[in-house]
Amino acid sequence: MENNRKGIKQSLAAIFLAVLALVTTLAIFLYTQSKDVDEKKIESAADDRTVELLTEEEEAVELDWVTYFGEEVSFNYPVDWFLENEGDFVIISSWDPQVSPERSVDGLRLIIGKVTTDMTLEQYVGDYLDQNISFDPSYNLLGRKQALLGAQPAVFIQAATSLEGGSVIQSMFTFFEGEIWSVDLIGTVLDDDMQNIFDQIAASFTFLKTIINEENLNNNEETYDESSN
Repeated sequence: MENNRKGIKQSLAAIFLAVLALVTTLAIFLYTQSKDVDEKKIESAADDRTVELLTEEEEAVELDWVTYFGEEVSFNYPVDWFLENEGDFVIISSWDPQVSPERSVDGLRLIIGKVTTDMTLEQYVGDYLDQNISFDPSYNLLGRKQALLGAQPAVFIQAATSLEGGSVIQSMFTFFEGEIWSVDLIGTVLDDDMQNIFDQIAASFTFLKTIINEENLNNNEETYDESSN
């Protein structure tokens, strides 16, 4: 009888261990599957967000900016701004001058032009500061530093004025083939929006004559290579 009891106990213990192993294996399997699903959900959400961000960025670039092409230069500016040409100057305003000739309170105005001069860039900027900033009590020079206008070395100036109801002016001057080019952005206050607009305009500024000369040079090199063969 004792041997039968012992056998029954051993059988029950074996069955219990087998069931425990099965339950443990099943629990591990379910946990692994759940983790894989969660990780896939996270990866899928991250991929969707990346696509969404790229789409928003591409739409912002496409919808918010347009390229101006002149005879000598090109640059980007906000698409909903209003463009005017006055002689050698291009004027682009964030409001419609035909509707409201005076600048609106939060309006921005971009003025791009050139001056033919025998001065160097440093001489011209020094003369500009002397005549327009230093001796005019309505102006206050906020800063001056070296910068780039497109790919050209330039001088960056920041100034505030009490004229036009109070304005902040950001200007860049660069020398290109005997001419001084200036890019001025005028606004009521210097904030992140104004700074970002100015930076994008300055970064996009391109002298088309340089591109044409490079293309002609490349074409001449190709012609020379063909003739030498």
